[in-house]
Amino acid sequence: MVFKSKKSWLFSLITFGTTLLLFATIGVRIYQNQFVKEDLVGVFISIIVIPLLFSIYFNTNYTLSKDALKYKSGPFKGVVLIKDISRIDFNKRLWSGIKPATSMDGIVIYYGKYDEIFISPDNKEVFAKMLLKLNDNIEVISNKN
Repeated sequence: MVFKSKKSWLFSLITFGTTLLLFATIGVRIYQNQFVKEDLVGVFISIIVIPLLFSIYFNTNYTLSKDALKYKSGPFKGVVLIKDISRIDFNKRLWSGIKPATSMDGIVIYYGKYDEIFISPDNKEVFAKMLLKLNDNIEVISNKN
């Protein structure tokens, strides 16, 4: 089953705001006939940053299969084996580490000995229920009783 990533207003603002700012900066330089050879560095950076942001924004999702949780966030991909997942936490945010997410409203998944990943499925509760069906040994930490 495929789960899309929830998109926060902040991530949307960053994605579309950065794109607009980069296009506006280049457009103004061209319009004023002040485009010089040094501006090519900015154009090159924009050619890399804009598609990367849009790729992450529109292509972040999580796929649950019988054996694995596969995540994709733009060009970044990974796999977490379901049998290795020990705990999921609805109350915590991950400030460093792997975060294939487009929202701060997500869950932290603990797997392996010391590994963790932050994801933001559109419907966290359904995602957690599906995960528990695949591995009923997962501990769930939630502020909902």
